[in-house]
Amino acid sequence: MDKDRPHVFSIACDASFLDTLATEILKGFPVGNSEPNLGELLVLVPTRRAARELQFKLLAQSKLNGLVLPTIRPIGDVDEDDLEMEGADSRLPDAISSMGRQFLIIALIDKWISENPHLQLAREISNSPQQAQSLAISLAELIDSLETEEVTLDRLPDAYFIDLAGHREAILGLLGLIRIDLAAKLHADGMIGANQRRSALIRLEVQRLRDHPPKGPVIAAGSTGTIPATRELLMAISKLENGAVILPGLDQDMDDESWSNVSLQHPQHALKQLVEHLGLERGQVSVLGNNAGNRAWVASELMRPSDVSDKWQYALHGQKQRVKSGLANVSLLVARDKNQEASVIALLMRQELERSTGEIALVTPDRDLARRVKSALLRWNVEVDDSAGEPLLRFGAASLLALLMDTVASDFSATSLGALFAHPMSNFGLEPQQFRHISQNLDLVLFRGQPMGVGLSGFTHAFDRAMANRGKTRAHSLVANLSDGDWGDMAEAVPRIVDCLKPLAGGGTEVFPRHLDRLIKVATDIGGALFWAGEESLALETLLLALQQESHRFPPCDFNRAATAIRHQLNSVAFRKPAASGTRLSILGLLEARLMSPDTVILGGLNEGKWPRQPDAGPWLNRPMRDLFEMPQPERQIGQTSHDFVQAFGCRHVYLTYSRRDGMTPAIPSRWMLRLQTVMKAVGLGPEQLYSEPWLEWAAALDAVSRTVPLQIPRPTPPVAARPKRLSVTRIEKLVRDPYAIYAQFVLGLEPLVDSSATPSVALRGTLYHAAIGDFFTQHPGNLPDDAIGKMLELGRKHFEPYGDTPEISGFWWARFRRISHWIVENEESLRGDAMNVVAEVDGVLELNLGDTKFHLSARADRIDILGDATAHIIDFKSGSPPSTKAVSAGFSPQLTLQAAMLEQGAFKGLGRHETRQLTYVRISGGTPAGEIRNVEIDAMQEARKHLASLVALLMKYQDENQAYLPRYGMQREDDVSEFDHLSRYWEWILAGDAP
Repeated sequence: MDKDRPHVFSIACDASFLDTLATEILKGFPVGNSEPNLGELLVLVPTRRAARELQFKLLAQSKLNGLVLPTIRPIGDVDEDDLEMEGADSRLPDAISSMGRQFLIIALIDKWISENPHLQLAREISNSPQQAQSLAISLAELIDSLETEEVTLDRLPDAYFIDLAGHREAILGLLGLIRIDLAAKLHADGMIGANQRRSALIRLEVQRLRDHPPKGPVIAAGSTGTIPATRELLMAISKLENGAVILPGLDQDMDDESWSNVSLQHPQHALKQLVEHLGLERGQVSVLGNNAGNRAWVASELMRPSDVSDKWQYALHGQKQRVKSGLANVSLLVARDKNQEASVIALLMRQELERSTGEIALVTPDRDLARRVKSALLRWNVEVDDSAGEPLLRFGAASLLALLMDTVASDFSATSLGALFAHPMSNFGLEPQQFRHISQNLDLVLFRGQPMGVGLSGFTHAFDRAMANRGKTRAHSLVANLSDGDWGDMAEAVPRIVDCLKPLAGGGTEVFPRHLDRLIKVATDIGGALFWAGEESLALETLLLALQQESHRFPPCDFNRAATAIRHQLNSVAFRKPAASGTRLSILGLLEARLMSPDTVILGGLNEGKWPRQPDAGPWLNRPMRDLFEMPQPERQIGQTSHDFVQAFGCRHVYLTYSRRDGMTPAIPSRWMLRLQTVMKAVGLGPEQLYSEPWLEWAAALDAVSRTVPLQIPRPTPPVAARPKRLSVTRIEKLVRDPYAIYAQFVLGLEPLVDSSATPSVALRGTLYHAAIGDFFTQHPGNLPDDAIGKMLELGRKHFEPYGDTPEISGFWWARFRRISHWIVENEESLRGDAMNVVAEVDGVLELNLGDTKFHLSARADRIDILGDATAHIIDFKSGSPPSTKAVSAGFSPQLTLQAAMLEQGAFKGLGRHETRQLTYVRISGGTPAGEIRNVEIDAMQEARKHLASLVALLMKYQDENQAYLPRYGMQREDDVSEFDHLSRYWEWILAGDAP
């Protein structure tokens, strides 16, 4: 090698970088020794993954059982022991962790808020701990960039003279606080930023190499030199007598005009800057291994700089065969949407396992696509080595911590407690199987059976109320079937649960370490030995130790703010399942894929906005400010990702995939796909050139069915003996409108469960209103007492009192009931008319003869007024909307008319036989107005007799075993929801065009 010129080489993009490097090292590169002493060699590569892969390549190519490997490490990992041995001063301050710096920034943001209460931005941040967290993360990213580029904010005051919006001035003020106070705090603690320390160590290494050149050879391979300190290191290595710098894919075939027009977004931009920094011409860089082939030439042409794209016709003229050769073993798969793209990629990866050897990697920056592929591979129980892993938050004990923090944030709501109890690790000191049974019963009794107040007291009071009402009120059949032992187990478990969770309840502002210690203590009490038994336990323990070490930097706060910070850390740490390592299938991000050359590579998610991403200057430094601070513009990121694309495009077998849609939004192919199509079109090649086997069709065939049978509407015809022999008048409307619901409830014995996330039900509201009003009129059937409103409110309090810890009931519903009470008393005179007797909440049963079968029609009338002429006025109180006169007359809402028919036949105990003069609905909403009287304008007795006769005829039909209980037979509106739609699979048979 020329001793005076930097020793710089390049490996073509269509050659396997690490394979080529390993081959050359074993041949004696860079010193030319045919029997190299590998133990003296130091090799620097960009990533730890590349370092591990190079070790495997060297061992495989040596064909030996054992091999003394060279020292291989990432470029940023400088050995400080070597620095000290060579006399370089490596006594740099320790680096603050990213977590510790983030906590410091949050404290500084709090300080800035307190100093700037007049600014709108400060007020907005103070009202949202999440926003302060997001700002701290964003500021940390900015500081990382500044430290990497070795740029300071010393010129920040000059930015005030740039034409900026008002909110930008606030941001500059916040940046100024970070610039001064963060630096001062780090200095006081004797620490510096991690990237700052890395750059300083690299520069010390540069000094060591210059002052004390190592005896053994040094290779720096695969770096593009985008970091200033790394460029200096590459310069120093290139000038060592036994040093060599190997560039990844320097394009030496590009014409000079194109080279001179390489822009920030071009894949060669970083390499061009590096070559110029090393003081070389492009032609002075030697090729290591094979020269670039046709694939590399095609990549160069499709990346041709925009300023010289008019030269395409000239450059591609007569090159059809060369383009065709370069695109051999390259396939393009255009999917309908993300799901299809993921299915195709999973099928490609699964096919690789049918071969005895070979590796396949999906390379994509689209994490959503990566997750879909992993999910699709589970069809075959195939694990994949995902370099990015998944957030620790989603695994085992970490997910239990997340649920616990959610529970505290929601003030121990029913939904959050239910989720916490359902976690596989939750046992609260009991046997896991025992607690699982108890938690399922608590879910039935508390979270679905009745409203629950806020806080742990609401949880306790709800259980006490359930115990007190046990057997006294109608309960769900599953609750009614609970044994004494079940109730006893719950009674023992509830205090245990409350005692366990109590340390996290009602806490005020405290230092962060106390919040963290209490959270860990409660979580371990909940999970017991299981908490530390998961495969993620080591990663979680490491993170919790780091949180404990750095927690003193966080400002005093309440628990919810501390939980926000803890949650972010749990979500930031990636966890990779150990079982996934060692597989031949991998998913790589762009950074991890650098220098990797698997046998087959899938470049997935090639949609504009995903690969490459749109350039974003960020919220802190706009483009003029970046120029002021001599920071690179965001387009440089496009250049880096385009270089990653070209390197991967050079692999032996390549699949290019993108989607036409992303959800409901049309998706645009990546600019590189459009350029590839342009190159092909220019030489006369059609899209079919890139189509190989019909992967899209094969993927679709996996889920295809040979024959589809549209679901028919269910027509259940149970035996007559199994059909209901008793229904209430309110259920008759259900029988008319939705017979299937009657079948499900009274034949199958099913009863819907209330959604645990639902607010207190309107049914409970109606029950409370009716109970209080019914008690009032039962106690005062004649004239109203002097303090009628007070009496009604007193009765109402008795019914509302058990729900006093439920804000919606004790606050909103009670306030409406107070207005209802005033309205009823004020309107009672006009409602009562000439009534001689008022009877409330009266039960009645009418026996009907259906051939040989006796059927009992029951009713509970809200109120029946016996008038002076011995006729009756039937009144029904509705907390919802009452039916229209038309619906009553048509027989779709026969509740009151059937009550009138029952009264005529003396079915109500103690009232005798009376004809009904008037039917009335009283709507009690508690709004404005609080109530409304709606008379049903029909001939009450004529309609009552007609509806009773119609009911008998209907019931006779159901005495025929061929009469089916059809779903949704006469719904009022097509979009009305029935509580058994899911059971009848309504949306399936209605889409098939079937109808009752």
